[in-house]
Amino acid sequence: MQATGEGIGARIRSARRTKQLSVNELAHRISRSPHTMYIWEQGKALPTVTDAIALAHELEVDLRWLLLGDAARRRRSRPEASVA
Repeated sequence: MQATGEGIGARIRSARRTKQLSVNELAHRISRSPHTMYIWEQGKALPTVTDAIALAHELEVDLRWLLLGDAARRRRSRPEASVA
């Protein structure tokens, strides 16, 4: 069993780096402090559900992947634009 938040912290860090965002940039985008981001990424605390939703949105990843690590759901699926 993983330590509290270890898995989600690594996924936050991985997705943040993929998006080429600094800790400060991501923290600003979700209205949290860089210190809070570091704590999450280090697995010392877990984001709230509201924060997890904001992270998934900003990082453009599936919430289930962010929370549970389901590899098949890393990228958030986007609805196809309808062609008129």
